[in-house]
This record gives sequence, structure tokens and C-alpha cells, in this order.
Amino acid sequence: MGGDVLEPPAEKVHEKMNFDVIKRDEVRVMYDQAANKSMQIKIMADLMSCEEEDVCNLLGIAYTKKRTYGKIIEEKALEMHRNGATTKEIAKAFGVTKDAVKAWKWRNGLVKQSAETRAKYEKFQSLYDQGMNDSQIAAETGVKRKTVCDWRKQNKLEAHTYCRKNWEQCDEIYFPLYQKGMTDSEIAEVCGVNPWNVKTWRKRNGLKSNRGANCVSVGRKKKDWEESNRLYRPLYDQGLNDHQIARITFSDARTVLDWRHKFNLPVNWRKCK
Repeated sequence: MGGDVLEPPAEKVHEKMNFDVIKRDEVRVMYDQAANKSMQIKIMADLMSCEEEDVCNLLGIAYTKKRTYGKIIEEKALEMHRNGATTKEIAKAFGVTKDAVKAWKWRNGLVKQSAETRAKYEKFQSLYDQGMNDSQIAAETGVKRKTVCDWRKQNKLEAHTYCRKNWEQCDEIYFPLYQKGMTDSEIAEVCGVNPWNVKTWRKRNGLKSNRGANCVSVGRKKKDWEESNRLYRPLYDQGLNDHQIARITFSDARTVLDWRHKFNLPVNWRKCK
């Protein structure tokens, strides 16, 4: 025995433990030096081809079995639901929010669907089968994008979106829209992707943004500036500032600001009398 009170239980686990990678006298040292004890036990169990409980027995520490908390809670909640318990009662019984219970019911198909809801989901499925993404389905049916996303995840359907790394596909889709003078946000809205995706594609191809002054070469024509100059210049010469000009001409102050920058005109700080 040698004064080792842990030898009897250790002998039983030694038969199925592999000490080729980690020596027996190294187990305690590795455990004491580890910052994350639980993770270290798991690693040593993998290296010695045994269970975590065996490593704990060898170290002489208490082993806490993994919780089956989620499964137990789910079974009890399901029983309460079948017995007619409300969402509020289930949430109170297990100390969770009502939203958590609603999400659990949704995932397990326990939510009763009205005829209107079923028709909506059938419409979702029809549009999804046509290849539409979440944003396009939401715009078509007049619901939030998250509603479509939740429906798709609940039915374990993959998202219909353009792969960021498939740049050849992006060229075919984005470039015609870019040539029309559309901005990154406008292209992203049409294609149902993140504007950052469009911006990354544009920079990879060395294309300038279609926003602000760069719009002149793509979307705006010179006669647009000439028309703006004819409309804004008399008011500007009277000493009106950008906001006053915008109010009088029923336009946006940013538009007046772009016009002024186009013709290198300083700002009118003096208020109109």
C-alpha cells in the first residue's frame, strides 16, 4: 500500500489506462500546472484512452458527472406543456424567460399554427424553392427578414446567398448593376447580401465607388449639374446657405453641398436677412 489510500481504486482503472504517452507520475504534475483543470483532465483522458472519471480517480479528486440538465428540463417542460401549462407557467417553473420557452416550443414544433400562418409559411416555401434568399422573400411577403430566417432555420434549410469567395459569380451579378451607377448599398439590397460583400468585390476589381462625386462619371450627366447650377446659383449669390437653398428648392442640403463642391464655391456663413 505504501500509505497510498487511493491505490485500490487506482488499480482497477490502471488496467484500461494507457501510460505510453503520459507517465503515471506526470499526471499529477500536469494537472497542478494546468490553468484550466477541467480541460486538462479531458486532454489527459484522451491521451490515455480512458474516461475522465478514471483520471479523477487516479488524481484522487471528486468527479462531477456531466449534466443532463438540458435533456431533463426539456422532458419536464414537455410534460408540463402536454398537461396544459402556459408559457408563463413553464418559464416560472424553470427560471427562464417567456421568450426562451417560446423559442423552445418553436424548435420542437409545439406552436399551434393558424390557417393564416400556414399559408404564409407555404408562401415562404414556394419562394424559397424558386431560389430567393431571405431578404427577397421578406420583401415579397411584407415581413421582417428575421421572420423568414427563423422559419428557414426551424425547417433546417440552407440560406440562398451568394458565396463571398465565388468572385466569378459576383462579377456576373454585381458588375451590370455597378455600370448602371448603383452604389454598394443599392447593389446589396437588390442581391440580398451585405454591402461589405459588394465593397470587397469592388476593391478586388479596382473599381471606384459610385457614391458622391464619383457618381458624375457613371450615373450623373453634366446637364444635371448645369440644371443644379441654374437653380442654386442665384440663391447662393444672394448669400443663402446650403440649408436655406435646400428648403427653397425642395431638395436635400447634401445635394446643395455636392453642387457647391463641384463648382468650388465657399460656404455662405452669413444668414439671409
